[in-house]
Amino acid sequence: MTSSFKAAIGKKLESRTFVAVAVLSITVLSCACLPFLKFDGRIDVMLPDRSELRDIFSFLREIQVADKVLITFSMRDSSADPDALIAAADRYAAGLDSALATPMSTRFRTDEIAQDFVRLARQLPDYTEEADFARLETDTSAAGIRGSLEALRRRVQQPEGMFAASAARADPLDWNGRTVRKIMSAIASLGFRAVPVQQHLMDQEHRHLLMVLQTSVLMTDSTGVRRLLKHLESRAAELPSGVEARLVCGHLHTAGNEAVIRRDITITSIAITLVLIVLFFGVYRDWRAGLIVLIPFIASPPALVLAASVYGSFSYIVVGFGSVIAGIAIDYGIYTYVVSRGQLAERNLKLIRLPVTLSALTILCVFVAFCFSAMPAYRQLGLFASFAILISLAYAFWFLPVFVKKTGGDARKQGIGAPALKTFEYSRSGAWAIIALFSVVFLTGLWLDSRLKFDMDVSKLDGTPRVTLDEEKRAISIWGGGESLAAILCVDAKDEDAALRLNDRLYAGLLAAGVEASVISSLSPICPSDETRRTRRQAWAKYWTDEKVRTFRENLARESASLEFSEQAFQAFWGVFATWREAPADQVTEPIGFLKTLRERFVHQQEGLTHVTTFVPDEPRYLAAAQKLYGEIPSLRVVSRNAFSKTLCKTFEHEISWISLMAALMIAAITVAMIRRGGMVLLSAIPAVTGMVWGGAGMALLGLPLNISNLIAGIILFGLCMDYGICMVYAHKRGMRRDVFRAVTLSALTAVLGSGVLLLARHPAFFSIGVTLVSGVSAGYLYAWLALPALQTVWPRLNPADVSVDKKEKA
Repeated sequence: MTSSFKAAIGKKLESRTFVAVAVLSITVLSCACLPFLKFDGRIDVMLPDRSELRDIFSFLREIQVADKVLITFSMRDSSADPDALIAAADRYAAGLDSALATPMSTRFRTDEIAQDFVRLARQLPDYTEEADFARLETDTSAAGIRGSLEALRRRVQQPEGMFAASAARADPLDWNGRTVRKIMSAIASLGFRAVPVQQHLMDQEHRHLLMVLQTSVLMTDSTGVRRLLKHLESRAAELPSGVEARLVCGHLHTAGNEAVIRRDITITSIAITLVLIVLFFGVYRDWRAGLIVLIPFIASPPALVLAASVYGSFSYIVVGFGSVIAGIAIDYGIYTYVVSRGQLAERNLKLIRLPVTLSALTILCVFVAFCFSAMPAYRQLGLFASFAILISLAYAFWFLPVFVKKTGGDARKQGIGAPALKTFEYSRSGAWAIIALFSVVFLTGLWLDSRLKFDMDVSKLDGTPRVTLDEEKRAISIWGGGESLAAILCVDAKDEDAALRLNDRLYAGLLAAGVEASVISSLSPICPSDETRRTRRQAWAKYWTDEKVRTFRENLARESASLEFSEQAFQAFWGVFATWREAPADQVTEPIGFLKTLRERFVHQQEGLTHVTTFVPDEPRYLAAAQKLYGEIPSLRVVSRNAFSKTLCKTFEHEISWISLMAALMIAAITVAMIRRGGMVLLSAIPAVTGMVWGGAGMALLGLPLNISNLIAGIILFGLCMDYGICMVYAHKRGMRRDVFRAVTLSALTAVLGSGVLLLARHPAFFSIGVTLVSGVSAGYLYAWLALPALQTVWPRLNPADVSVDKKEKA
């Protein structure tokens, strides 16, 4: 019963109809599941979990520094027509979907601004810092007053002098003007060169209008990004024909990268399919050879479904490795196809299963190592590739032989006698010559590697289209760099005033450390905490003793008279001065109206915390000054884009080193456990080491730097070339060099072609991977083809042929 049941199952599994239906069902079901899985082009999958880098990325997202959209309105003929630009901008803003984007307020009514400046003048002590008191001593001296009044008289004599004279009655020494300039300096230090024109921001020549949109759509949300950009494009399409609206935002990088990746995936998939079909039909002229190409493609959908179902979303970048994985997984079908044709199919299949399984396990070790990475993208790649390899191996051993095996017939018609590249039999002298030649080639590769430049700047692997990068340069030339060129210092507390107090301490600490006030963009000088306001008022009251006030009055009266100002000219000033002295120290004042909008750039509420940001140049000396304040301000966070990039590079290096070490240990353990002969292990590793060396040498020959993508490709390259070494040493031992050599040759060729199509890619990461794999696989194959036979000729004890197999073959 049991035997008959097993026989029935075995017969069923060998039925072409059953196998075809089973594989087709699995493939169709998998493809049907794909639309229900989430795929995106998120960038943060390249950041390690539970790391400072991810915290910084989340922080930038929380304070919404990165989630802004800059729109530049211009006349298409480059003329200056501010009225037309303002009308177009108003029309654009009116049609915006508030769920996607809203304009940041730059609208101030003239009468409201006038009232705000009257209030600002009455709060002068709130904005007087410790350094200002030294200037007060000079301002109120006879010489200081005379200089200020002479400057005032010159302004009064200008055509707009009537307005200057009116303001001067309340501010003869321009103290309020100094406060206003301090506020404007805080705005200007953000880097935007813009002036207010009719409640909008424009450049000096009035040729461009700037609108800043705040959006809730995150740059990492590829679906939301596409919806946002489509909406903004539709708004721009409704503008008058003479006006154009040009975008600058991080969302364009997300969309651009995703578009390039999708384009590359489509082109490389089509290219590798066509190339492999032509290759196999050209070599074998047998329709069943197409099944070899089919294996990785029917294995990919279930592998992708299994891997993607583990994660909430799956990266398009990982899917982009499909052509490389196809080039790897197709190997197993090649080996099976070659040995399954002819009368010795069953015997050859049994002999080939061990080395092919070992080959699969070596490359599987590489991708299993990726599964232990701290980076989600690496884990996704490891899981996807592992499933693809295992399913491809199962299909190669089960699906393909059912359709390929024959039990009789003319061997030549079955392709057994087809021409093949010759596997060399060397004399000892010829073998030594080959060893010497390949030693020189290996050393040349090492020399080229020594000339490689390492470039771990991840930003250079950005696949954003050139038109987007050019537009950013254009915007910077018009408006300046803005926050994108600054480092961010942030303090946080449970309530706003406590956060503002910490911000005041940060600002004072930066000044004490020698940082120039002109390069600090902070709320502290213009919107201090209540505690700082009280302290400044107390300092103001303490400074203005009765004697100093009397001396000041006498100096102002004397100097104004000598310059022919009337006695009543500055009565309004003395009225305001009295309110400055009489204001109670504990009085709480509301923020000035037009400063509320400015506060939005610095104060952010998130999850019960108030974040207050300060911007300084992203340069080492300013960052060092900020970092010295960690002890005084525990909640201080310093976010440097330059430092972020360097830290990210170090993280990548650590991850690659860890993955490489783990993969190498697993490969070594499996290889030794299954081969159990030191000589065979050593010979198997030679093509792998050579492939690694020449993978880097290929980059050096093209003058390209080594980057993160190359390091990932190098790990895969090691496993691929290890396969060639294992199969060739087994072929020598088992007396199957001819058939296996044909399979290894096709395997290497498909790997080169699968990687070579990446040279058609526009994305720099894919192109870099293509260069490394093409040069490395080619070198590894040549060493397996030519160098291994020479080494086995000179040192036969490293891998002696299996005599029992030879006897069986002769029999």
